[in-house]
Amino acid sequence: MGARTEAVEDEPATDVVKPKLIRQPWAYVGLSKSTWYRLAAEGRTPRPVALTGAGRLYKVADLDHWVEALKPAK
Repeated sequence: MGARTEAVEDEPATDVVKPKLIRQPWAYVGLSKSTWYRLAAEGRTPRPVALTGAGRLYKVADLDHWVEALKPAK
């Protein structure tokens, strides 16, 4: 009879929690700050959420949808 071995996970769980709101959307989507503000002035970016005491924040879900909409159709 052979020895029974069980897999042992040495690495901790890698559940990544993404923030729901961010302050710097240009960095999240990979654009320069000036390009982001130009597109925002043209009304071509998602709208921010205004929170008292926190300023203007952007929903990560809105940014993800926006980036997906910009990709060319396959």
